[in-house]
Amino acid sequence: VGSQLCFATARFALQDPCQAVRTHGEELLHSRSTNLLAKSEFQTSSEMVDLLRREESAAAGRYFVAAQDLRPGELVLSTRAYAAAICSRARGILCVHCLACCRPPECLICEKCGHGFCSLACQNADALVHAAECEVRRRMRGANFNDYTLTLTALAARAFAVRASCEDGGDPFQEVMELCCHRGEAPLQLIADFRAAEKVAQRGAPVLRGQDFVGLMLRFYSNGFAQRDAEGETAFLLSPAASFFNHSCAPNTCREALQGLELRFRTLDAVAAGSPLEISYVDVPADAADPLAQTDV
Repeated sequence: VGSQLCFATARFALQDPCQAVRTHGEELLHSRSTNLLAKSEFQTSSEMVDLLRREESAAAGRYFVAAQDLRPGELVLSTRAYAAAICSRARGILCVHCLACCRPPECLICEKCGHGFCSLACQNADALVHAAECEVRRRMRGANFNDYTLTLTALAARAFAVRASCEDGGDPFQEVMELCCHRGEAPLQLIADFRAAEKVAQRGAPVLRGQDFVGLMLRFYSNGFAQRDAEGETAFLLSPAASFFNHSCAPNTCREALQGLELRFRTLDAVAAGSPLEISYVDVPADAADPLAQTDV
């Protein structure tokens, strides 16, 4: 069946660097119904057990299926990322703490690493976590690491610092570590880069010493999400609650393009109870005339 799907990063001429790239999924949401993006009548939480459930099989691993018949545009999952890190090209554009747009004069820039906060409240709330991340970024500055490895190392540092800062026992870090990492299947050069970065990062803040950076970075490699603008990735997000959507070249579910730490997923089609909920793991052009949007599935 011919389908206007393409699995490549979209290219759009956007003037605002904080404006999210509209994905193919959003186009489908707008074209198939006039009210799909209205507020859902269901609870917006990471425990929407009435709408989806998790199953497991040898072939597909752990994955989401519809717990009941779902309408097109149904909000099936809304959750916050456990940890996120800003890519170098978005330094000073997105807030380190909340990923909101960060512009002067309100933007508060860290003098040590150059990353910013959208408000004093965010700066104060992120103080302990950013201290660990900042030390890692400064130690890796000037080393021969690509931005992907650098950002993932910062993400891992933030995740370890978040765990250390939780005192109420409600930290879901164990859920992060239960995610698959496919260590034996990852490219050898990628693992080598992660190991080199780990050695640098472990010499940073005390909370990072002895931590399994490679394991956490590989979990992102297999389960992570990215925010993008017209030029590429702006931030990486790790969310264990959202990591059980399998990939499909003809997905029945999509992630909304949102700013911030929230990840929301809606159905693109009617989905029968018991059917897998699947997303496309990469962005696709919104313009159907784009040659990259033409493929058969």
